[in-house]
Amino acid sequence: MKPGMEHEKRKREGQQLLLRFPNGSDMRDRLNEIARGNGRSLSAEIFHRLEWSLEAEAKGEFASGSNTGLQWKTEQLEATVRLLVDAQNQLRTDINALKDKIEGISRC
Repeated sequence: MKPGMEHEKRKREGQQLLLRFPNGSDMRDRLNEIARGNGRSLSAEIFHRLEWSLEAEAKGEFASGSNTGLQWKTEQLEATVRLLVDAQNQLRTDINALKDKIEGISRC
């Protein structure tokens, strides 16, 4: 195999999908920027995001179908709030445990 051919072969493996971005849309540029920041190609970033959304839907984190963008964002924010509330509750538990330890040390 010639040098660099492995990369060319890898690029051709897998099914392809032609994706058109509407004229005037900056989505491709935004995705490219995000992909670079994540160390991914544009295709890998799009695949990652699609995979994440399908997994989230399967877990019931949001529903697809007739949801509008606003509904989807609302569901994402609600999921984020649930995570933050859980983290806040865990922090309260940890703080109370530390207070108990400090009180125990102070008594000694």
